Amino acid sequence: MSLCESCGLCCDGTLFAHVDVTPEELAAIAERVTLSSDWALLLQPCSALEGCRCSVYADRPRICRAYRCSVLAELEAGRLTEPQARAALDEVFALRARLAAAVGEEDPRRAIEFARGQVAEGTASEAVSDLVRELYEAGARMQRPARAG
Repeated sequence: MSLCESCGLCCDGTLFAHVDVTPEELAAIAERVTLSSDWALLLQPCSALEGCRCSVYADRPRICRAYRCSVLAELEAGRLTEPQARAALDEVFALRARLAAAVGEEDPRRAIEFARGQVAEGTASEAVSDLVRELYEAGARMQRPARAG
C-alpha cells in the first residue's frame, strides 16, 4: 500500500479546511463533493474521501493531482525511508487521536472540526487549544507548495 493510500491527511481536514478549485473542475465533481455556499471552494474533509482513497480520483482538481506533502516529497526524493515516513505520519495521527479524546469525539475528522470551532468561538479548554495549535503546527510542517503535475 502506498504512503498516500494509508494517510489521507491532505483530504480529511487535518491539513486543510478547503481547496481552491476552478469552475471547470467544480463542474466535473460538484454532485460528488461538498462545496462552499458560493461554490468556489471544495470543503474539507473531502466528502469524496473513502477511507484514504479518492472516489473522484479521475476527475480530481489539478491542485489535488499536484500536491505532495513534505513527507511524501522527502520519501520520493530518497531523503526518508518508508519506515521514517510512516513514523512521521504516525506522529500526526497520534496527535489527532489525542485531540479526539480531549473533545470526546470518536471520529478524528469530526473532532478536528469541532475543536477548531471551539477555538474560533473562544470556548475551547486550554488543553484543546494547545492540541489544535500542535496539530496546526504539525500540518504546517507537512505542507509544501503544489508542483505542477
